[in-house]
Amino acid sequence: MKTNVDPFTGQEIWNESDPPLQKYQEMLGFLASYAMPPMLWPRNKSGDVIGNGGQLWKTMMAADFIDGNIDIDGFPKNNMPRVLLAWMGINTTPLTSKTAARKVYYKGKELDRIKNRLLDLIDDPNVTEEDRNRLIEEYRMHSANTLEDYKGYAEAYAKVKDVLE
Repeated sequence: MKTNVDPFTGQEIWNESDPPLQKYQEMLGFLASYAMPPMLWPRNKSGDVIGNGGQLWKTMMAADFIDGNIDIDGFPKNNMPRVLLAWMGINTTPLTSKTAARKVYYKGKELDRIKNRLLDLIDDPNVTEEDRNRLIEEYRMHSANTLEDYKGYAEAYAKVKDVLE
């Protein structure tokens, strides 16, 4: 918790720009995700809304024991074949035009976050000139790699966009 980095995934536990309640929820979600078996609680990244649970939650939703199984498109999020595959470790997420476009959109947002983080570090008076130059180079490389990923996502989406709609 002190480092704000999940030791297994390398992802941040909470985001500094989140409001206090969201940070608190992300911290609790992180602790709960490692205190309970994965079949009971999901492993979320910071910024994710904790929901749809692990396999047990998905099974209860698919069996209509608990509410929340209806997605925004009006169709069920989980059905029994998908849930049984999830219990075996095979998680399936339907690929739709919206989910594919969302992946591309958030990859672009990641580029913005990298740029903003670099600007914050450059303006930090506690960073020495040597460290600042090193950070600029590291963030340039990181940004270039993320941009390549973004281009790959965008190209792949452009190729399958018509099929998904």
